[in-house]
Amino acid sequence: MNSYLLYEASVSVCVPLGGVMDVITRMLSIAAPSESSASLGGVRLHPGVDRDERDGLWSGMPQIHVATLALVNTLAERMPESLEETGKL
Repeated sequence: MNSYLLYEASVSVCVPLGGVMDVITRMLSIAAPSESSASLGGVRLHPGVDRDERDGLWSGMPQIHVATLALVNTLAERMPESLEETGKL
């Protein structure tokens, strides 16, 4: 999505900013449990998810967070007025 928004289009494009901001908020709200806590820090995982899948999720979260922040940066550069109107920036 970041690449899609990074470059100008020859025609006007409508971006559902509210939905995009909702997804951004959800992605940045996911945090891996700390190793020091005995529990999963309040995160409840589906019992059918095995350990390898869980570890894969947690190891991939930093890259997802970086990509999400890059998207926020692109949105702020490309459409600052629209972000101010949403009240979420």
